[in-house]
Amino acid sequence: MVMPAPRSVVIAAAFSLLLSANSHAVLGLSFKHDALNRRNWLLTTPITALLPSASRASPSIDDTASSINNPNTSSPTRQTITIPLTWTGEEYLLYYRINGQLFRAVVDTGSPFLTVPGSSCNDQALATSKWGCYRPNMAAPSGLDPTYELFDGVEGGVEWRSGGPLTFVNATGSLLGPPTLIFGVLSPSLMRNPGGVFFGLVKETDSWIRPSFLSQTSVRSFALDLISTSSATLSLSTQSMIPPRQDYIQLVDDLRIRYGDPTLHYTALVKSIAVNGNPLAFGRKNKPIYAIFDSGVSQFVVCRELFDERYAAARANRERSLWGEVEISFESAEGKVMTLSATKPLTTPLGDSPWKVDGYLIVIGLSFLNNNRLLIDMDDKKLWIENGREEPAASS
Repeated sequence: MVMPAPRSVVIAAAFSLLLSANSHAVLGLSFKHDALNRRNWLLTTPITALLPSASRASPSIDDTASSINNPNTSSPTRQTITIPLTWTGEEYLLYYRINGQLFRAVVDTGSPFLTVPGSSCNDQALATSKWGCYRPNMAAPSGLDPTYELFDGVEGGVEWRSGGPLTFVNATGSLLGPPTLIFGVLSPSLMRNPGGVFFGLVKETDSWIRPSFLSQTSVRSFALDLISTSSATLSLSTQSMIPPRQDYIQLVDDLRIRYGDPTLHYTALVKSIAVNGNPLAFGRKNKPIYAIFDSGVSQFVVCRELFDERYAAARANRERSLWGEVEISFESAEGKVMTLSATKPLTTPLGDSPWKVDGYLIVIGLSFLNNNRLLIDMDDKKLWIENGREEPAASS
């Protein structure tokens, strides 16, 4: 019997929609940075080690800073910051500070926002929670109205504040960023199970919703290295981390352009899915399969149509395991086949999709991403997976 995910939150972050308490006001708002005040600050590391496993030296940042600020530099030095992650057994946590206040959040490639918990530091029980606690005097009003957020049965208000600088704990390297960032302060109801605090890495969003974290920076690509859970890292870079001549998987924007997704989720077209050696969506009649890559999801999530098809096939074949060996294949730009696999991934059906997609929708979570290194270039819409199984292009 397929049991529901103990952390069903995971799909919530990928499909969250912000509902404004005053929709007319929000639709008319657009936040703009004051060009005269956009001094760059360094997103760099405090020297004090706060992660249990980290004892890293503070990096030298002078050369990077001078090259970026030099108007005569035709090709600025790439700025990259690498942040250690902590594996809890269910999720990867990132440690960061805003105006000196320490927070923790789930690294999430399926949502766009920088968020912090709204729990008060005056409450001792909340102040010692794994997410951290919020002090109102650490940030200023952003000028944006509060919003009401609803995902996966959890709902509550979000207050949008402006503060900084943002620093990452025990990171190496450096990255130039704005002196302040807009972030969401989550009401306590949003942090109840299956909720939590997420550090969103989706860059592009529609103008009517709140600014994403990455849209407020110069970051154009990132690498999520999950090859080893004990040494996992997130790297953010101002240049592509996929070399120009390297093969890649094309990211598609169909969900946003054709079906109204307000955020540009990192989505690729699936070539094939096999479960226990049997093809899934075998008779799909050219209907596309869209796969969203979401590190905030621990399990494998499939649309109801595919879930029911698989259940019927397993019963008909009298298979002992419903989702035993699962393989998801993608075709690269060079025609090669890249395959991600997972053994007995916890698999759940997708609820009502916020978009009416003419095709199938799946969400690839940590069941497949663990033991791999995921590289995403947001500007060129490229994706690559290091350590995945690669097969040569088919001969013509």
